[in-house]
Amino acid sequence: MNTNVKVGILLRVSSNSQSVDSQKLPLLDYVEKQQYELVNIYEDTISGVAKVKPARERLLEDIRKGKINKVIVFSVCRISRNT
Repeated sequence: MNTNVKVGILLRVSSNSQSVDSQKLPLLDYVEKQQYELVNIYEDTISGVAKVKPARERLLEDIRKGKINKVIVFSVCRISRNT
């Protein structure tokens, strides 16, 4: 295991009718192949235009605390609509 890389996976869908599975499964596979240490999976079900995204805020706090040193997302637009 590559214990130097502590990963947080950020997943976001815009509505309850959508599933994060299409994002989650390939990312979990990638983390496993890279032998990264998976610290947490952060899931938001909220529109990309929303300013506050609770899971993203928890992820940022874990980064500040040094728990995570790499963030993996399926697409950059999963972080914020304007990225």
